[in-house]
Amino acid sequence: MSVKDEEWNEEQIEIEDISHIQEHRCLAMLALCFFFPLGYLAYRSSQKTRLYKEQKEYEKAKATSKFTFIYILSSITGGSIILFCLLFRLFYM
Repeated sequence: MSVKDEEWNEEQIEIEDISHIQEHRCLAMLALCFFFPLGYLAYRSSQKTRLYKEQKEYEKAKATSKFTFIYILSSITGGSIILFCLLFRLFYM
């Protein structure tokens, strides 16, 4: 194999590593609207994921992406429960 082929293979592997790591930036902004404290953590975690991808630390980026999604789900769930409780109290009490 030539040096050119080896470089192309390394680039191909690098592109495959990046493709499945998501930053979840739009969802983090939505989470910020639902419940600010957890939404802020989700947004910061999204920024860290992007930073790790730029530094080519793919394992850290993948782990941070998972934490981002957990923060997002917690924020949206918590915000929805709070909103439901407030609306329930407003209309039924």
